[in-house]
Amino acid sequence: MKWSWNERDSECWTHGTFDTKEEAIEDAYGCKEMIKRDGFYSDDEDPMIYIGQCEYIPLRTDLDADRELEYLAELYCDESGCDYYIYEGVSDEDKKWLEQKLSSVMEEFHERVGMKPNWFRIVNMESFVLH
Repeated sequence: MKWSWNERDSECWTHGTFDTKEEAIEDAYGCKEMIKRDGFYSDDEDPMIYIGQCEYIPLRTDLDADRELEYLAELYCDESGCDYYIYEGVSDEDKKWLEQKLSSVMEEFHERVGMKPNWFRIVNMESFVLH
């Protein structure tokens, strides 16, 4: 689990991620003067920040079989002149099988191109005063 810090309790955390809570706090100390200036703290006031654990949001791999089949059917009909839905008789069981296969392919694709989740939500947030 990674850590981050922010000047405000908001959804937008822009100071990057750190391997430890201590590293995040150390980075915040490096920005203390900017935080004081931008946060409208008085000279004798210590600024407060928020520290939180980063929970990465997994990349989606759950493709919808109905939507994909409809897309392919439309392409086929455009090319062939077909005037009916060619996947009409596909069972729910076969659609579930297709969704599992598509999900597996997307997981493999993400791995192949080295794609990992970049976006996170903050969990276990706490305030911290920079003395």
